[in-house]
Amino acid sequence: AYHTTEERLPGLVDALRGRGLMTLENAAPSELCALLREYRAPGLIIPEAFGGIGATPTEAVSILRAVGPLCPSLAVMMVMHYHTMATVVHLGGIDAADELMQGVAHPQLLVASAFAEGK
Repeated sequence: AYHTTEERLPGLVDALRGRGLMTLENAAPSELCALLREYRAPGLIIPEAFGGIGATPTEAVSILRAVGPLCPSLAVMMVMHYHTMATVVHLGGIDAADELMQGVAHPQLLVASAFAEGK
């Protein structure tokens, strides 16, 4: 899981380890979002043709397994985002879905799931 994370999101595991579990779990959601953006995680499962990383579902699950013990809150945030984006990726070929994938991948935006990522 750590190897896959380093391959797809280089530096993320080290950044999480460097901050520590309790620091991360007490961080504001905006800080966790910034970490995801810094390491291009919002575009993880978006196909490369739309500016994403193009990770497979198996790779995404491995990455979540690596992130979970280091920052459970971040892993939950990622699961919610990827669940929503997986639906959009599945709808690829529909203009609105294609635009949304590009709109997420390029500026590294996160899709909130009923705003659960906020306080």
